[in-house]
Amino acid sequence: MEADWKLALEQFIEDWKIKDFVEAALLTGSYAVGLQTRYSDVDVYIVLSDDVEWRERGNVVIDGTLIEYFANPARQIRHYFEDEFAQNSRATARIIVIGKVLFDRTGIAEVLKAEALEYMKRPFERPDETWNGSS
Repeated sequence: MEADWKLALEQFIEDWKIKDFVEAALLTGSYAVGLQTRYSDVDVYIVLSDDVEWRERGNVVIDGTLIEYFANPARQIRHYFEDEFAQNSRATARIIVIGKVLFDRTGIAEVLKAEALEYMKRPFERPDETWNGSS
């Protein structure tokens, strides 16, 4: 079974890797951290060149393996870091930090992983007195 998802992932990545606007890809989610179950999908984060003006999220089934993917330019990923952090969330930073680099043409995956780690270390701002309920 393990070989099946890896073969499906390889096939999926090959289709993206040949595109000149794709800079990197990471395996993330449960398979990246070894917590997958037989019901898990395979999560992939694709880093697009910053000159790309679109984003994509999708699901594809390859040989019975469900692959969920996100494709974003690096600038959009950085926007997610900032925007989510301002809302006391680190969702995208966590996705990138736990990701296993599948390929990285330009070094951007490692740069984004380092930036994401900084967001993971940064403390959230404490709420002001209005929100702490101690009136």
